[in-house]
Amino acid sequence: MRTARSPISDFAKSLEIAPSMLTRRLNALVEAGLLERHAYSTRPLRHEYLPSARGRDLQAVLYALIAWGNRHFAPEAVSVQVVEKGTGKALQPMMVEVETGPVVPWSACELVQGPGASEGMRARLQRSREG
Repeated sequence: MRTARSPISDFAKSLEIAPSMLTRRLNALVEAGLLERHAYSTRPLRHEYLPSARGRDLQAVLYALIAWGNRHFAPEAVSVQVVEKGTGKALQPMMVEVETGPVVPWSACELVQGPGASEGMRARLQRSREG
C-alpha cells in the first residue's frame, strides 16, 4: 500500500531538512508575523503559507541581499537575479525620495535619528557622524 505524501514533506525534501524542522520554522515565521497560515483543504487538513503585509515588506530587503550577494560572491555567474516581469531586464535596489519619487544615490544617503530613537541610539549616530 502506497502512502500519500504531504506537500510539507515534499517541500522539506526539496530543502533537504526534516519535515518537523520545516514545521517549526514555518510556525516561527507565522508567530513573527511574516507568514499567514490558511487552510486550503479540510480532509485531510492542509495549509498554505502566504506572506503577510510584514512579510511582503521584507521582500525589498531580500532583493537587496540577493543583489549584494551577486555583486560580491558571484560576479561572473549569478544563480538568481531580480528582473522586471515584463522585460526580463535586471534590476538593482535603490533609494527613492518619498515625497516626489526621484532616485537618490547611495552616496547621498545617511542615517539620522528618528523620533523614537533612544538616548543610546542618538549617541551612536552622533559618534558615527563625528568620526
